[in-house]
Amino acid sequence: MINHLNFSLFPYKDLLNFSMDFIATVEESKLKKAVVAHYLDALKTKFTFYQIAFESETKNPYTRSQLEKDEIRNDAFIVFRSYCEWAKNHDTDSRMQARRVLLNVIRQHAWNAQDLGYIPKSTAITNIVSDIISNYSTELNLIAAEELLDDLAVSQLNFEGIVPAAQVFTETVGETRPQLVAAIQSFLRFISLQELFVPTNEMLALITELNELSENYFSRLKTLNIVTEKIMQARA
Repeated sequence: MINHLNFSLFPYKDLLNFSMDFIATVEESKLKKAVVAHYLDALKTKFTFYQIAFESETKNPYTRSQLEKDEIRNDAFIVFRSYCEWAKNHDTDSRMQARRVLLNVIRQHAWNAQDLGYIPKSTAITNIVSDIISNYSTELNLIAAEELLDDLAVSQLNFEGIVPAAQVFTETVGETRPQLVAAIQSFLRFISLQELFVPTNEMLALITELNELSENYFSRLKTLNIVTEKIMQARA
């Protein structure tokens, strides 16, 4: 029987190492790979994406610049959106209508653009700025939001200016992590069903090895958390 895995306990690097060991354990087992080929391939693909994102964010010298520029454009986007929301129902009729029009443009492209990954966020913000300038300049002028839209456009251009040198990966660690976890869980569900309906010695041996692997990781993490807690208590 497969042990339950609480992936929320894994820090980013530990999840990377665990996934690597997990895949190696499966590949080194005597289980016929055709049995799990589809799930293993999916897992390896998601692991590769996670690994690339992790290495990009921890090793890329431009990552700090990316994060700083991205935070600036996040703030610019939220300020512009919030300004358009402000008093949209408690202003003059013409200004209320202008605000609703601009909010609808934002909603059409990406209402929560600040939560998107680098690439889709760039696309959304570029489209918002372009759409408003091309089609809704009257509404923009009516609520005196030209300067805020300019700030958003400049923040986007500043971010784009460091992207070529930074070789930005399209997804971040935060975006690839749940995909990797889902792939591991799918793999575990599949072999659990195999164990239940078509048990083999090879499958049981693999499950034993994976349980031992997870127990070793959780034991180490538990020990680390206890030590960390004691250090924090000593410093308090």
